[in-house]
Amino acid sequence: MSEVVLTEEGFRSGPDNYWRVESAAALIGLHPQSLQRLFRESGINDYERAGLKIGRTLFFSAAHLESLGYPIKEGSNV
Repeated sequence: MSEVVLTEEGFRSGPDNYWRVESAAALIGLHPQSLQRLFRESGINDYERAGLKIGRTLFFSAAHLESLGYPIKEGSNV
């Protein structure tokens, strides 16, 4: 089991970073509400959607963003 480490932008679990919706939106150049809409439209329920909902907050990994059509470049400052 991976250790979860809180960061300023969200959290890290093992090698994966998860960014809060505001930070993820800034990374890909979208408004946070646009990213929330993409999350809602990406599946029929929270378990199938591209993103992670914890409480009332959305988090996105690089894989989630890529599945939505917004790849994060390797070696970028994320």
